[in-house]
Parts: sequence; structure tokens; C-alpha cells
Amino acid sequence: MQHTQLQKSLESIGLNEKQAALYLAALQLGGGSVQQLARHASIKRTSAYHVLNSLEEQGLMSKELRGIKECYVAKDPELLEELLRRRRDEFLRTLPYLQSLQHFQQSDSIIRVFEGLERVEEAYWEMLDSIRSGEDYLVLGNLERWTPLISDAFAQTFVRRRGRLPIRVRMLLCTGPVAIERKGKKRQPNEETRLLPPSATLTTNLVILPRRLFVHQYESPYTALVIENDHIIRMHREMFEIMWRGLQ
Repeated sequence: MQHTQLQKSLESIGLNEKQAALYLAALQLGGGSVQQLARHASIKRTSAYHVLNSLEEQGLMSKELRGIKECYVAKDPELLEELLRRRRDEFLRTLPYLQSLQHFQQSDSIIRVFEGLERVEEAYWEMLDSIRSGEDYLVLGNLERWTPLISDAFAQTFVRRRGRLPIRVRMLLCTGPVAIERKGKKRQPNEETRLLPPSATLTTNLVILPRRLFVHQYESPYTALVIENDHIIRMHREMFEIMWRGLQ
């Protein structure tokens, strides 16, 4: 197994990047001074002191004197299994408290944040998975901003899949070439589109579903919010319907 893979494996069980690098360095060198291990792991010596001490506290490193030098020596890798066991036990003790928080959220409201375009796209797919047959999918957005931001492959697949669902899609879109085309020849069977006045320039995409509200920011940092709160959803739906009727 390559060095990089070994380090990633150590990180996957809970060590941070520097801890994993120094532990591997100590194994490969058979131990060494702070300076030797730091050099081998490509870590600044000043940072290495703290990291090595943290490994010692976890029982993965020990100190010994070699001549007049104090050296750090890696403990047997089998001890990593004990580290995993301790962390699992700690998690199991915490689990009931985490579950109680989840139950509290379900009875009140939930707000989730998706950061980065890849995570934003995941949130879009999640919306399609959550909607039920016959429900409304309401959009207030700006396709002139949305289309260049999202990858072509995602946009085409998403719109095509949404178009096949037995739902009612209604969109209020900023006026522009992409929106006009979407209202016309690129309209999906379950879509109806109305155009906002030319003065409207939206910088977010708003999607209103029966049980969640989705807000996607077009500008960097690219983030999306998913809000599950009945009162907030109802208010936005009423606002959408007022605008929809006013644009007949």
C-alpha cells in the first residue's frame, strides 16, 4: 500500500493529517527526535511538538532516551484498534443525545446548509426525491443566472427527470432569452411559466415544496438553504400565489 493510502487510512479512523504523518514517520524510522520526525513528515518542528504530545496522550506514541536525546517511538499499530473501540464507545454514549436532538427538530423546524456547487446539486436531487405525485413545485428564479452556474449535464438531466414526474411545476422567472425559450419551445409537459417584469433581477433561486423551502444563492460563496417549517413555507407559498395571479 502506498504511503498516501496509509495516511488516508489513519485519517479515516480519526487521526488528523499531521498526526497521521508523524505516526507513519515514527513507524518508518523506528522512532526519532522531534526534528527528525518533523523533517520526514514534512511538518514544521514547532507544530510537531504539539502533535507528538497529542499522539502520546492517545497512547500511540512513547518517549525514550537514546543517549542524551529524547526520542519519540510509535507504539504497536494494533493499538489503533483500541483507539477505534474507544471512539466507538464514546459515540454510542453520545448517540441517545443526538437522537433526542433529532426528535426535537422534527417537532419544530429544521434548517440545513449545503455549501459548494456539488452539495447544492445534491440538494436539488433531494427535492425531487421528496416530492409526491400531484404536488406543486413552485419556482421563483432567474434562469439567466442559474443556467451558466450549474453544469450542463446536471441541468439537462435534472429538468428532464423533473419533467417526467406527475407533479405541477409553476415558475416565475426573470425575463431573458433563456426564460423565454423555456416558456416556449423548451417547455416540459408538466410546466407552466410566467415572466417577471424586466426590472426584476434575482440573485437567488427559490423553490417552494409542500414540506420544504429551498433557497439557492447564485453568487459566490455558492450555498443553498433547506428550511422545513410549516409557517415559513405557507407564507412563501401565499406570496408566490399573489405574484402568480398578478402576472396573468
